[in-house]
Amino acid sequence: MKSTLFGISTNLAYDAATAINICIEVPVAGNWDIRADYTWTLGNPWR
Repeated sequence: MKSTLFGISTNLAYDAATAINICIEVPVAGNWDIRADYTWTLGNPWR
């Protein structure tokens, strides 16, 4: 059985709300993985 090296995902609901979201997951051992999320909003949200 092949194991997964990494996964990349996005959230279309965030994309529709002018906030770009991306996630990268890397499996560590068994059922554990490390996940990094990044969200970028278009414009200044505090205006």
